Amino acid sequence: MNEKNILLVDDEVLFCEMVQEYLTCLGCNVTVAENGSRAYEQTRVKRFDLVLMDINMPKMDGIEAIRAMRERQPRIPIILMSGDMDHRKINEALSQGATAFLKKPFALEELQPLVAS
Repeated sequence: MNEKNILLVDDEVLFCEMVQEYLTCLGCNVTVAENGSRAYEQTRVKRFDLVLMDINMPKMDGIEAIRAMRERQPRIPIILMSGDMDHRKINEALSQGATAFLKKPFALEELQPLVAS
């Protein structure tokens, strides 16, 4: 797998640590942001190959962050993650430009094909 720059956005610290460790083992460079606002700031200073982002976060939720990120990097793949199965939010996020949805909890191995594509 080519080295990819991934932005991981989630307000759950332990979840981020676990996912970051796994993705690093796959050869990825991972930047972690604890909310959508911080993620948006990261896109100002760095280009990413992929964003993995929770829908429900403080300060700027995933849907707002997608809209903002699309202005800077219109083609970046954004995979949403959530344990909340609010189909209205999921559909809105997909209509705003999210490329896929991954239901939490998930096995870390489910990330590999998403990262490899």
